[in-house]
Amino acid sequence: MQRDPSLWPDPLAFDPGRFTPVKRKQLDRWQYLPFGAGPRSCIGDHFAMLEATLALATIIGRCRITSLTDDFPVAVPFTTVAAGPIPVRVGKR
Repeated sequence: MQRDPSLWPDPLAFDPGRFTPVKRKQLDRWQYLPFGAGPRSCIGDHFAMLEATLALATIIGRCRITSLTDDFPVAVPFTTVAAGPIPVRVGKR
């Protein structure tokens, strides 16, 4: 499905621009399934998400992150999340 020319223009090209906010609204909900869906979904999807979280935590643990503003827009749908971008400066510890 991810390489179907009827769903994607130039499906073999690496094009992160396909997922910009404007273009993402034009996609069908089932057009991009990185781990599959239903009974044949990837058995490693939970592991992949856990591994990505651990990798990010490892990288962040080795960096100094300083906010460029004192205002933090937050939203609370279920847990507290950023309501918008929070500009930061990332440097080596």
